[in-house]
Amino acid sequence: KDKILVEQGGLSSLDSSGRLRNYVHDKEGFERFGNTRAFHEYVSYTLRPPYELQQKLGQKFATSSIGTNISFANFLDRQMLRDEGMASASVQWLTKNPDGLLLVLLGINHVKFGCGVPARVARMLPGGLEATSSVLLDPSPFNTDVDLRPCDGTVVANEACLRNEIEVQNYVLQLQFTKSRGLKNVEECSLGCVSDAISVKQVKKDSSVLAISDYMIFFPRE
Repeated sequence: KDKILVEQGGLSSLDSSGRLRNYVHDKEGFERFGNTRAFHEYVSYTLRPPYELQQKLGQKFATSSIGTNISFANFLDRQMLRDEGMASASVQWLTKNPDGLLLVLLGINHVKFGCGVPARVARMLPGGLEATSSVLLDPSPFNTDVDLRPCDGTVVANEACLRNEIEVQNYVLQLQFTKSRGLKNVEECSLGCVSDAISVKQVKKDSSVLAISDYMIFFPRE
């Protein structure tokens, strides 16, 4: 029911009824998290392209209850709500179990480049990014939203060539959000946008990139 409300009316449809508190336990931090330059670049690079592709092809969104008639703003609100809700539930468990170790299995779009669930958990934990780790299991180049190309020895910033099951082998390992790659008419940002990202635990201190993950584990090929 709440997912349908957000798809049709955005987060405000839950905020007015007070139901948003069921998912967002730190509203001030949630709002700051979504207003950084790093997050806007993350959205532009990882969430908008698949949305536009499915709209162009007229395909129904796999998790949507209203088919293709969902606006991008509401699509983004739904994604943020799911990420924040999972992060809030994780932090709630960790708070009740301070000596516990929580392992969460998520779809890759909730993990890569950190601004889904991992950084949101870090934002709400006293230990921040030092208390969390993200791991991608056997990712393919497609999972990094790369402009696919064969490895031919050409050096490409922020990318790496790794052996995998398909011919195209380059992986995007990080997004440099200070120089916009996906946002149109946006100039290079000042140190302020880096400090904003650091303050909500999207990046570690003195970093100006969103890493694909802390670790990637590749399974042996036959």
